[in-house]
Amino acid sequence: MARQSAGHEFEGTVDGVCFYKMNGKHYARRKSSLTGEQFRKRPEFVNSRKTASEFGRATSLSQLYRHVAWSFLYDMKTGYMPSYLTGVFQRIIQSDELLERGDRKLLNGKVGLLKGFELAKEYQVSDYVESLPTVNILTEEQVVEFGFRGSLRHVPQRATHFSIRYGVVLISEDGEKQRQCWDNEGEELIVPIEEGMDHLGKVRMAYEQKYEEVLVTALMGIRYYQLGTDGPVQLKEGACGVVLGASSRKEK
Repeated sequence: MARQSAGHEFEGTVDGVCFYKMNGKHYARRKSSLTGEQFRKRPEFVNSRKTASEFGRATSLSQLYRHVAWSFLYDMKTGYMPSYLTGVFQRIIQSDELLERGDRKLLNGKVGLLKGFELAKEYQVSDYVESLPTVNILTEEQVVEFGFRGSLRHVPQRATHFSIRYGVVLISEDGEKQRQCWDNEGEELIVPIEEGMDHLGKVRMAYEQKYEEVLVTALMGIRYYQLGTDGPVQLKEGACGVVLGASSRKEK
């Protein structure tokens, strides 16, 4: 793969060389002679087909997760987060030690790898809080316990107030049986920066798990506001979120 020189960018195929654009940059590479039919049938590509299958499932689960968690993501600048999340789901699938390559499942893997995953590109929850809230996912009781405490730091310059959104996102392995989100939308308190997260303290949130094999994740998000004449107005800067914890009935 080679970079195209500035001022001579081109997209297309000429004499077996493909010119294309990726992530805002232009590249060139020789066109592969491998056909789709060869990839699907030739035995030397069996492991590649299995890897592609798992990557496809990771991509689908990542897309589903983002859709279900939309109430946390809608006003964030997420950048390449979808690709990063797909990568985490793929690593979780690959950590399944029960099934063979190509058949491995998300819920057999180490879903705890999602803990600490930041949802926004430019702003990070870990940069704003002294320590992340504690989380205890009680799958038998179908309750998540959040423990909020501590002050905020490095807040946006214009911010005078903030709010915390927290919730639970569930998706099933196949993405069809269950896809739900519970959060405190509509009940968020907009408080002065100096109050920190102590005003929330310990919070319990119940959820309904309809099937045994379901990924359960706990999330939080931060929004910042500037006090105006008519009250706090949300700022574009600083919106961020993070996965605080993850669990499943099948996790060892």
